Amino acid sequence: MNNLWRLLGMALAVVLLLGAPAAAQQIENEFYLITPVSKDVHDPALKAFAAYVKKKYDVNLKTSAMPQGTPVAYGQIVEWKGKPQADVFWGGEGTLFDLLADQGLLDKVTIPRRCGMRSRPRSANPSGFP
Repeated sequence: MNNLWRLLGMALAVVLLLGAPAAAQQIENEFYLITPVSKDVHDPALKAFAAYVKKKYDVNLKTSAMPQGTPVAYGQIVEWKGKPQADVFWGGEGTLFDLLADQGLLDKVTIPRRCGMRSRPRSANPSGFP
């Protein structure tokens, strides 16, 4: 379970940082998650992530989750047509991620080696998407 929290924290941090290529760019103070994951899991994860952002960047991050079942979340992401109203889609059936990637609706995340994680997710998919 600890590894799950660590992986989630790293993924959320990477996603937040992807939008900040220049050092002078301000970090946004709102973070939206769309997920089929239980509220008992995503609420503490968002709280921990907000605390991490506060400590690391001194930003008061407002977090919120849009709890949706996997098919509904998938349909919502497709409906947004590349202009998402959420920052992260966390959880759900793996084949739906493949379909979203095929439609160009996911951003590829590369985690720097210094984070202590593999730079490529374990996947049979050579594109780097899980």
